[in-house]
Amino acid sequence: MMFQDWGEIPYDEATEKQLALVQQRVDNTTSDTWVFCSHPPLVTLGRGSTKEDLQGWQGDVFTSSRGGKATYHGPNQLIVYPIVKLENKDVLKFLFNLEQITINVLRKLGVPAQLSREVFPDQNSNTKLIPTGVWVKDQKIASIGIAVKKWVTYHGLALNLYQDDQAFKGINPCGFNPEVMTSVEELIQQKIDRNKVVEVFKEKIQESVLRILAHQN
Repeated sequence: MMFQDWGEIPYDEATEKQLALVQQRVDNTTSDTWVFCSHPPLVTLGRGSTKEDLQGWQGDVFTSSRGGKATYHGPNQLIVYPIVKLENKDVLKFLFNLEQITINVLRKLGVPAQLSREVFPDQNSNTKLIPTGVWVKDQKIASIGIAVKKWVTYHGLALNLYQDDQAFKGINPCGFNPEVMTSVEELIQQKIDRNKVVEVFKEKIQESVLRILAHQN
């Protein structure tokens, strides 16, 4: 298992680099790789997006191969891209593990994160939304959406680190009202060092992998 930090990188460039790593992982010429980065402000549209997800966003928009609906990416987030071969071919279990890793990271940082047990109304229809990602009570702090190619994952999660008043304006993030989104800075009332968060992620990822290996044995 390896870790890479790409810093702030354009979204399209990061996607190309992910796909190159995916092919290397498919060919078994590299090991599982977890990438940390951030992006200039943009909105990505997942496979579940509809035209109603964009209500007035004026910036860049990219169509993504990941699951989920529209979401914002920006420099005040920490993005984590897991390039991981699913030996057990269980996508839902991997998603759950990714959510749990993020929860464990946030709890170590003093944020009482959890999976949401509520069901929310869709902002654009009469249907209900079953929330994904990581929450703190009724506020969302991390969005998760992956894609899988030949049983190797890419895309991943976006954790809101710092308060960003321009983020999520003009969209319904993941189908929700923009006011539902929060950040680590807002919840703990201080600006935490990005590098510290990366190190905690590495620790919790390694712990998760060890637990999975122990269970398999």
